[in-house]
Amino acid sequence: MESGEDSDHFMIEKFGLIDRHTYTILSCKELSDGTKLVLLRHNWGLHQWLGPWGINHEIWRSNVIPKEEKKLLKKLVEDKHQFFVPYEDFLALFD
Repeated sequence: MESGEDSDHFMIEKFGLIDRHTYTILSCKELSDGTKLVLLRHNWGLHQWLGPWGINHEIWRSNVIPKEEKKLLKKLVEDKHQFFVPYEDFLALFD
């Protein structure tokens, strides 16, 4: 990824992430359907992941995953600093 102000703006607008910023890996989860997720923490809590599994993503309102499994996942992202990113997106966006 490019560095600099333009790159930062692009990352926030498109993904809700800040370029060249530290995110802590808290956990990795594999769901019953095989979906792999990475639980990240952003200490500033100013921006949230805007992609799949982001806190406002439609997947939370769908029936894609079992209700009990979704309930357990939601508990992990109650803290506004924590969010899930699909494993494939994590590999593509973080180095």
